[in-house]
Amino acid sequence: MVFGALLGLPPSIENPARQAFPFTILLNLLFYARNPSMVLLYNNGAAGRASSATFARIGLTLALSPLFCSWGLVGPRWAMVCQAIPVALETTVSWWHSRPFIATLAEDVAPAASGRKILLFTLPLSLGGFLMTLSGMILGAVIARAGQPEHMLPAYYLAAGLANPAAYAASRSRTW
Repeated sequence: MVFGALLGLPPSIENPARQAFPFTILLNLLFYARNPSMVLLYNNGAAGRASSATFARIGLTLALSPLFCSWGLVGPRWAMVCQAIPVALETTVSWWHSRPFIATLAEDVAPAASGRKILLFTLPLSLGGFLMTLSGMILGAVIARAGQPEHMLPAYYLAAGLANPAAYAASRSRTW
């Protein structure tokens, strides 16, 4: 429904998008699993270690992409696997770098925040993330209805897929 009806993708793009979608869930879970370690690293002034894991992920993604192509491992599923391997490595390296800080965490003596307080804290963050995601989907829907969407959509998502992680990594390097 989302890829065909909402975004209006032609069948030549809709089917690969449907194939890749379950793998995007795994990829997002890996990114979420990485976050606690990254928070520990940044909160303890170890931005260099955090960034080294991110740069290693980007470098490994750039190295694996031509290898996957030369091995004939192409298509939406293999593209997601090619992205997931470096993210899993980044998650592991981030955890490894954060181990000394985990060991020094104090026991939690403060009472837990209420569900309402947690909801009120996370709602603006979630809404912001939703709006960012929605803007990408809207742009995809507009491109899908423009001339030659079968050429423009892959080009847009390839450019966004390369630029967004690099921009995110660059924005984090300000803390060095």
